[in-house]
Amino acid sequence: MKLSYRGLSYEVSSSVIETIESDVHAQHRGSTYPLRHPVNQTGVQVPVVLRFRGNSYLKF
Repeated sequence: MKLSYRGLSYEVSSSVIETIESDVHAQHRGSTYPLRHPVNQTGVQVPVVLRFRGNSYLKF
């Protein structure tokens, strides 16, 4: 999906996370729903180059 903010265009990439239902239930505005947890949490993260006010930095 292509988005823009204050004249800068960027591409959004979404990732799918597999989840399983837990025994814990939450309630919000009268509706009850089950909480979900990720199936496998890998510790490997790809560094992302970000830019804020002209300064570039890495997010791990």
